Amino acid sequence: MPQGEWITRHANGAVRTFKGAAVQYVAIGKEGEQTQEPHYRDANGNMERIWHPEGNAAFRAEMEAPAEAYTTEHEAAYKFMAEQGTFKDGIMPEIPPKCEWIRWDV
Repeated sequence: MPQGEWITRHANGAVRTFKGAAVQYVAIGKEGEQTQEPHYRDANGNMERIWHPEGNAAFRAEMEAPAEAYTTEHEAAYKFMAEQGTFKDGIMPEIPPKCEWIRWDV
């Protein structure tokens, strides 16, 4: 998913909105070593950290297995993970997902 569809920024580059919700920067870490990390309120009103505020990672061919290694079962496993937040029956495929199967809007 292109970054522009789910994240907007202020002129200084700070995240302004995430999935349409206002973003608040929260101090994380020990006193004196804190960093300001972007958070938003989810549909239930809970504050959630934005783990990938820079958006999608750049594609690198070595991140994927050869195309012939992927089966419909692999695609189904990663689709289930993206939708449910866990692998079906706790079984993770032995090969990495294709880049287009990875969600960065979490």
